[in-house]
Amino acid sequence: MSTHRNPIQALTLSSSPPVAPSRPWSDSSRSMKLLLCLAATLAPACLLTGCGVSTATAINPPSEGLTIQGRIHSGLHEVVGAHVYLLAANTTGYGSASVSLLNSSAGHSDAIGGYVLTDSSGYFSIPGGFTCSSSTQVYLYGQGGDAGTGANPSAGYLAILGDCPSANSSTPSVWMNEVTTVAAAYAFAGYATDATHVSSSGTPLALTGIQNAFAAAANLVTLGDGIALSKTPAGNGTVPQAQLNGIADILAACINAPATGSSACSTLLSTATSDGTGSGTQPTDTAGAAINMAHHPAANVAALYAIAGNGQTFSPGLVAAPSDFTLAIAFTGGGLTLASQPAVDANGNIWIADSNGPSGNGALVELNSLGAPLSPSSGFGNASLSSPDGIALDSHGNVWVANLGGNSLSEFSSNGIFATTATAPGGPLFPQNMAFDPNGSLWAASSDGVTSSLMKFSASGVYQATYTGNGLGLSDGLAIDRSGNVWVSQASNVSEFTNAGVAAANSPFFSNANSIKNLAFDDTSRLWVLNDNASVSLMGEGGPLGGYTYNTASNSSALAQALDGAGNDWIVSAPATFPVLSYNLMGITSSGNLLSSSNGYTVNTGGVTPGGMAIDGSGNVWITGGNQVFEFLGAAAPVATPVAANLTKPYAAAASRP
Repeated sequence: MSTHRNPIQALTLSSSPPVAPSRPWSDSSRSMKLLLCLAATLAPACLLTGCGVSTATAINPPSEGLTIQGRIHSGLHEVVGAHVYLLAANTTGYGSASVSLLNSSAGHSDAIGGYVLTDSSGYFSIPGGFTCSSSTQVYLYGQGGDAGTGANPSAGYLAILGDCPSANSSTPSVWMNEVTTVAAAYAFAGYATDATHVSSSGTPLALTGIQNAFAAAANLVTLGDGIALSKTPAGNGTVPQAQLNGIADILAACINAPATGSSACSTLLSTATSDGTGSGTQPTDTAGAAINMAHHPAANVAALYAIAGNGQTFSPGLVAAPSDFTLAIAFTGGGLTLASQPAVDANGNIWIADSNGPSGNGALVELNSLGAPLSPSSGFGNASLSSPDGIALDSHGNVWVANLGGNSLSEFSSNGIFATTATAPGGPLFPQNMAFDPNGSLWAASSDGVTSSLMKFSASGVYQATYTGNGLGLSDGLAIDRSGNVWVSQASNVSEFTNAGVAAANSPFFSNANSIKNLAFDDTSRLWVLNDNASVSLMGEGGPLGGYTYNTASNSSALAQALDGAGNDWIVSAPATFPVLSYNLMGITSSGNLLSSSNGYTVNTGGVTPGGMAIDGSGNVWITGGNQVFEFLGAAAPVATPVAANLTKPYAAAASRP
């Protein structure tokens, strides 16, 4: 496995009680340290204890937590009398209730669990002695309270702590406000139903995914003062600060409105529903509304923006209604110059084949789950690289890249060290699309339109066979199903081969377009065929199963797709306008309904054509473009990574939820 690990936030903050200047804690109290992330081989080992709505498994022995000091502010106003709960992510299944770590000894309790109250200055103190594992993911939930206009039951606040504060960490001090609420909502959106239901399964990949999700909040906000960041802590990520503050302004408009008869609150709660429609379940407070906005960032944008308008509680903010409420961070560094296909490993690290690289021959780039470079400024390189384009990760974390200009495949270890080069007799001309089968064999398709071949290699890169015929031509996509059958697309048809290289019955299958761009399997083993006419075709073992369109005037050319753990298809497309300055991210549910707006979410590449996309185990969508990679926080459902892991137990298909 890779020696790289994902950083996770650990608060190393002042151990003295807070005082009451304008900033209750100093800059030095906001420092962070990086902890080793969960190893993918660890398994749940103990039961989280504590009195609350449920219990959840954890992977480390429980220990006693320390006192947590904090303050709740709404904009510039302290919040008096708010309930503050200490909750942990549940790991017994998706949709389960979060675990309350406090009992009635905290002073108060209700159906959610034990809680403390904020005082006349908005301060609270959660007593130590609660029990949880050091790797348990913990957050604070504040509910209700008076921000100066009367007690407001529609007020809800969130702040992510990450790893459970224990004897190995300093006493955490937390500033909670609308900005920390938005940061938390988008960071753990892939695992959250509402503010009191944040959960995952107990598989090792899910535990890694939810830990990485909690860590992502630190890329958006400083927990010690509740201020939105403009750059990520590593310095190489540009945060959409105005967008983040603008969403926080919408929440603040409700919280700071008169407690009775507030049109701001009634509009927010009736508009930011569980499915983004008028028939969806309404949230009970602003924290739930923020989570729903993260799930449906294109729903009712104008109506939601109008709640706050240009009034900026947090600055800089929005001065006009955005096209959507996505939060996308743009990362650079690690050797990115002309990024091609990305892939995600079991630790949540992002690997990118860069077709140019600082040397001009190409490079392999690695970023951690927070977007910080793990590869050097020149990327990982080797003389075998020549315009690498395709990328595939095996179940052991080894990385293979297809040298589009070099007639070969290059393997790197999980720590970026070159291992070997794979070739075939006569040279597989211009390989681009690759995938691993359930047995660990690597399949690669030629994309030059001359050799029209499909090649099979062992897990170590030893050439095994070349297959031709069965409609093979200029390959645009390759995917492998749970039975090990290999599907390859070219022009208007899809060829299926058994794992022994035999043409499947009725193959090749024909799509409804004259240019196929990509193939991907969902969690029900349906093959999604991305066409270049703003549509997708569905195929099963017996042939075509229909399809869906996402055709609008603003989408003219498909570029890439990826399936998430809920079976939703995510597509990057080019707009019909010229010149092209930005691209569109479209989302389609498993039943063909749009998740995004008809125009899609905007991908601001500056006109550079996106090189590919991938979805990680936290539900973030990663899209490459030029010398940047964009992370759309919490936009999708988490997926088991790498793709090869989906074809082995306990996962069933190539887009399984971890």
